[in-house]
This record gives sequence, C-alpha cells and structure tokens, in this order.
Amino acid sequence: MHRKRFVEWFVATSVEANALIAEYMSAHSLSEAETLNHDELCADGKRRDVWRIRGEHVKVFRQLLRSHAHAKLRFFKRDAPESPLRQADFLLKPKKSAKAAHAKRELEEALQRKR
Repeated sequence: MHRKRFVEWFVATSVEANALIAEYMSAHSLSEAETLNHDELCADGKRRDVWRIRGEHVKVFRQLLRSHAHAKLRFFKRDAPESPLRQADFLLKPKKSAKAAHAKRELEEALQRKR
C-alpha cells in the first residue's frame, strides 16, 4: 500500500506582494482566513506570517514573481504535520537549461563585441 506523502507549501511575501496574493486567492475562491497563517515557526527559529498554498499553485506564484519584479516571495514547505517550515528557495532558481542558454547567449555576445 502506497501512502501519499505529506507536504504543505507556503509563501512569505513582501508588503507589496500581499495585495497580489490576496487578489489571486480571492479570484480563486480561497478565503484569507483559510490561507493566511500568522506566526508560523520556521526551521531557522524565526516566526513568519505566510500564505498556505496548494502544490499546483507553486508554479503560478513563481510566474507572479517573475512578472512583478517588485514582489518579493520566499517559498517554504512542511514535510510533516506540526513540523517547522523549511525554506524552499530552490523553487526560485532558474532551471539549469535556462542557465546554460543564458551563458551561451552571453558568450556569443562577448565574441561579437571582440570582432
């Protein structure tokens, strides 16, 4: 028998991003009371106000971050009930293929400047 793995996703936001998050939650019929968690303990010992999000919304919030440069988001996850939140900033890093494409483009531009 295969048990479903427990994972909860959270996002901490800047003041500017809170309005964007609240707007998104409202548009998707998610109430602030259901999703805004106050004073959650994180693995680094700090307490943060975070939004609980569904796993399928992680991609949406990553896109939101890219489209609104002023919005600061930090992702966290919980792997067990009642455990502290762990930072999940690996979600913010570009995929390696994007990094490789960027490096290749920079190299080509540098070679063009030398000519």
